[in-house]
Amino acid sequence: YRVEAMLAKYDEEPALKPCPFCGRAAGLTGEQSQAGIIAFCVNSHCTARVGPNVSGRGAAAMWNRRTADGA
Repeated sequence: YRVEAMLAKYDEEPALKPCPFCGRAAGLTGEQSQAGIIAFCVNSHCTARVGPNVSGRGAAAMWNRRTADGA
């Protein structure tokens, strides 16, 4: 069991930017013990998603990355 995965369970849920395609809210789904955490758009007509990642923070960082931010 990885220390990072154990600590990730106790992280606060990270803030997610709106979907870069439709502007709707985003969410996180999944578990550390399965394929991983996925960040996704809550709009059922939008298929935007990133991941999986081993932690909610990692998935949020992937989702929140925008080229306009210089990242």
